[in-house]
Amino acid sequence: MSTSTSVPGLTGIEDSLALILDCGSDLSRIESTLLPALRKLCSTVRKDASAGSGGRPSGSGSSSSNREGASQRTPTQETVLCQPIQASVDPLTALDPTAHSIGMLYILAARVTHTCTSQDEASALMPHISAFARLFTLDQVRLAADKLTQLAAAISRVSDLASNPEVGLHALSTIFSRFVTSSDNLTTLHPQLVYQYLKCQRYQEAANVLLDTPLIDADTSISPLKHTDVLEYYYYAGLIYTKLERFEDAMDAFETCVSSPAVAVSAIHMDAYKKLILVQLLARGKTSPLPKYTSTQITRTFKQLAESYLTFASVYESRDPASEQYLQRLIQEKQDIFASDRNTGLVQKCLSLYRQRRIERLAGVYSCISVSEIISLLGLTEPDSATQVLSDINTIIEKGWIRADVSAANGNGRDAGSTMVRFSNTPVEKFDTQSGIQLLKASIAHASAWHKKLQQRDQSLATNPAYLLRVQTAKPDRYGSGTGFGTATDDYDDADY
Repeated sequence: MSTSTSVPGLTGIEDSLALILDCGSDLSRIESTLLPALRKLCSTVRKDASAGSGGRPSGSGSSSSNREGASQRTPTQETVLCQPIQASVDPLTALDPTAHSIGMLYILAARVTHTCTSQDEASALMPHISAFARLFTLDQVRLAADKLTQLAAAISRVSDLASNPEVGLHALSTIFSRFVTSSDNLTTLHPQLVYQYLKCQRYQEAANVLLDTPLIDADTSISPLKHTDVLEYYYYAGLIYTKLERFEDAMDAFETCVSSPAVAVSAIHMDAYKKLILVQLLARGKTSPLPKYTSTQITRTFKQLAESYLTFASVYESRDPASEQYLQRLIQEKQDIFASDRNTGLVQKCLSLYRQRRIERLAGVYSCISVSEIISLLGLTEPDSATQVLSDINTIIEKGWIRADVSAANGNGRDAGSTMVRFSNTPVEKFDTQSGIQLLKASIAHASAWHKKLQQRDQSLATNPAYLLRVQTAKPDRYGSGTGFGTATDDYDDADY
């Protein structure tokens, strides 16, 4: 007898529930009977499904449209799992989340995808989702990890419908902590959880639980990662780090997002690039070029579509005394663009730090300068400019941007304009204190740990069958070396590994 004929054919919620209850918690029966039957049911296209019904939006759309894609799946017989049993009884009430994890997961995934569209439906469903998150049997759910991703992708929307995003966050974090076994591997659950942290404004918790753990690999055991999973995770990570004013970390996250391999620019790419420019200005007062491995096609598109931001950065880095007035006019002219991109707050924050950044640049030019000379170089005209400049100097010294000594000229402390500022080229952190030594030791330990991980990855790659086969069958490069890894980069496909 063929395998296809041995798989039970499910036609409605009654026989589906009966099979779920009959298999119980018997893992062998679940794997051999229940799971194939449920997969067959969910892969069968409904007869009334139109030929043109769309699937999940492509990666070229915005992150929000991708997140809503689960509700636009091609109609299948899976919708029978959304039905009540006789007397309008909810079949979920007959199931135990621990014993019937697979069956409950399939029903929940079907409901959040196809029928949960009102506050009442969402409010009734969230308790079942929360109970499932707490009590599911891991061995069962691992057999249908793709359904877990389907459920997780919709929890945010369902908890919003129920007007309780915190419940959604708790459910997602519980699923994540129970299902993800390796904290340094990116999974399809990562973007779902970090997005919910962002919505709930739990920024520090997101950093502690999720973002501050470096990711070195991708785990596809839950379900295959899509390009948008990577983009969304690092984009949302960048937003959270920006909220925490951890601008260096935000830069790293946005840069990872925009430099991810792609053949075309997506909306997420563009949003991340615009924010990257502003965050670089906040972190360092200047922009930096994108990594060399960023696609040249994408880089060209960035320059075309982010012209307003590049102009803003160019003026921001200018040493022209009148640049502050020009910067304010530019912000006024481009305010609609900044507002539509939801970047007005970052732009205004850049502006608020502008004078301090200009003073910081003077430290690279002058060893000693008076406050009155600084006022002239900055083109300031306000009556209290000297007081403002002194305040800014003390502020950036406290921030660690510069090292400087401030003293009154000729002992005259009444004239702020005559106050002298002596910049020091000594590094801000000399590692000559106990805290500095501890920081240095921690940095060395961190670098050693990464070195060990990279060695392990290198050894793993050297014994990877796909890699070895690629080396053995590689065509000679243009220099005839036969390795295929010379400059003929089009012959090398990272996707093999």
